[in-house]
Amino acid sequence: MLGVEVDVAKVEISTFRGKGSISGLTITNSADYESPHAITIDDLSVHVDPGSMGSDKMHIKEIIIDDVSLSYEKIFWIATSNSYKNLRKPVPGV
Repeated sequence: MLGVEVDVAKVEISTFRGKGSISGLTITNSADYESPHAITIDDLSVHVDPGSMGSDKMHIKEIIIDDVSLSYEKIFWIATSNSYKNLRKPVPGV
């Protein structure tokens, strides 16, 4: 769905307790970016009300994200790229 590699070191889920965690989550950047990773998260844990699971609205008690790194980069498109050409096309009727 994202079109990039997503790595996870460990996943733990306890539906009885309403708790889950993901360790070592890494989402890579596409080749267009200098930084190899878009997001890295050491630990992400969620605690929900077990009675609300399976209902239309799930009651989230707690979300903890520990040691997160986000990379944000702007890319200036090369003039010969299709994206750039499409942006420069005149708008009909204007």
